[in-house]
Amino acid sequence: NNGSSASTTATAATAAAAGKENGPFTLLVKLNFATSSLVSSFLAEIQPLCEYIRQHEPTTLSYEVLLSDKDDTMVTLLERYEDKDNAYLTVHRSSVPFQNFRAKLKATQEKGLVKVDGGSYLDSGVGYVDSKDRSNPAVVATDRAILSATPSIAATSRSQPSRHVAKISDLSRPEISSILSLAMKMKANPEAYHNALHNKTLLMLFEKPSLRTRVSLEAGMTSLGGHAIAYMMGDSPLGVKESYEDTGAVLSRMSDAVTARVKSREQIAGLAANSTIPCIIS
Repeated sequence: NNGSSASTTATAATAAAAGKENGPFTLLVKLNFATSSLVSSFLAEIQPLCEYIRQHEPTTLSYEVLLSDKDDTMVTLLERYEDKDNAYLTVHRSSVPFQNFRAKLKATQEKGLVKVDGGSYLDSGVGYVDSKDRSNPAVVATDRAILSATPSIAATSRSQPSRHVAKISDLSRPEISSILSLAMKMKANPEAYHNALHNKTLLMLFEKPSLRTRVSLEAGMTSLGGHAIAYMMGDSPLGVKESYEDTGAVLSRMSDAVTARVKSREQIAGLAANSTIPCIIS
């Protein structure tokens, strides 16, 4: 009986160990940069990778970029995958965006501008994780949207239609909460976001003059490293000689996002419907 019990225990232990090996895989990567300005550059460079992961790696559970609250040269990457062999080694590490990012980081490391440390971990089965992180698709989707939006909030893909916002109800409560949370982070640490919209162009369409809206948008784009173009629609051929539908397709090739201050949202719906860049209509 003792032999049978020991054998059963050993079998159970082996199965548990195998379960850990095939279960969630976590990486903690710690980066110590030579200067805080290098941190800002790093945040801008990692954004395309975060956006790619959000769109193309469903087996990546989370990919978080964390800033130290005590040392402005320290960054930690918290990466969590469904498993090590497939999700991490096969899917994530073999992707072109990761290879490109890794090459840039390695070059920075070879110049002595950053020290990289960290470790890999398997779940022990002991502890507590809020169930919403694992079982609520809406929360997971929102978390990934936040990651993709931080710190560069306009990683626009023109190969597929973008999401548009015409009224506040187009956003869910978690999304509104995440936007406000991001806004507070940006206000508290603006330097970390000064290149968030580098080389990005915002086209602002105004059906009537709007001083505060125009100044706030232009100031915001400038502070984030982008550029804003104001276009007054009063004497425009838009909707007369040029259709909203064709204009939406053309503008998508020239800018990265559109804001429209118009009297009627329906009037500009055709532009948004044919745009592959985000349109915010008010």
